[in-house]
Amino acid sequence: MADLFERCGTVTAKTESNQKLRKFYGLENAEVARSAYDGWAEGYDAENLGNGYKVSTNGCAMIAPHVDPDDGPIHDAACGTGIVGGLLDLVGFQNIAVSDPSP
Repeated sequence: MADLFERCGTVTAKTESNQKLRKFYGLENAEVARSAYDGWAEGYDAENLGNGYKVSTNGCAMIAPHVDPDDGPIHDAACGTGIVGGLLDLVGFQNIAVSDPSP
């Protein structure tokens, strides 16, 4: 998974040195991942945005020019804390369906 993030350009110098984030790349299975993210959820957005994480803003920037807010629901799969849905809401999207395996 780390290789995918690096190929997509989402791992910055700050995230490279962030050991907390790097440990999430090698989790053994979905249950371990779910438990690890549950424990990190409260500070997840602030920490990642502070480390240069741009996937949420890039995703919003890619969707907004090509989809009319009235076209129907956007499904934010694996929405986590909901940051992408929140950004889409700021630019006029009101019909956003979300799902995440984490409680």
